[in-house]
Amino acid sequence: MSFYNYIHWQDYYREFWQPSYSKIIEIKDKDSPIENKEKCLKDFVTFFYTTCKLIKYYLENNGLFFKNYKRSIMAAFNIGLIEDGDTWAEIFALITRDSTKSSKMQEVLDFCLGDNFYIFNDLNNKFVKLLESYE
Repeated sequence: MSFYNYIHWQDYYREFWQPSYSKIIEIKDKDSPIENKEKCLKDFVTFFYTTCKLIKYYLENNGLFFKNYKRSIMAAFNIGLIEDGDTWAEIFALITRDSTKSSKMQEVLDFCLGDNFYIFNDLNNKFVKLLESYE
């Protein structure tokens, strides 16, 4: 990997993932029902892929290289970066297969922004602790 392609996960976390995470938290915590489901789903899909990139960059910075996000998620589970591998796999499948189908939009949003959102909170907490240990 060339020096120019090397992205420190810490920078990516601060500059890209945290703002995306904050935006999704705002959407998730609104008291009113989601008005524009397509935009919300697009925002969540963007957030999910930003999360996958963060995981991939973290693994690369630790000497583990994978060509796709699915394998990166599996490796993150294997090293203990993420804990609920089944939920991650389900969300990955929903995002990559079903998210563009209008009939599945509400199901995807309910699953991802509902009770299963804790996986992103857990990941955030892990990265906060990792950042503290690097500083």
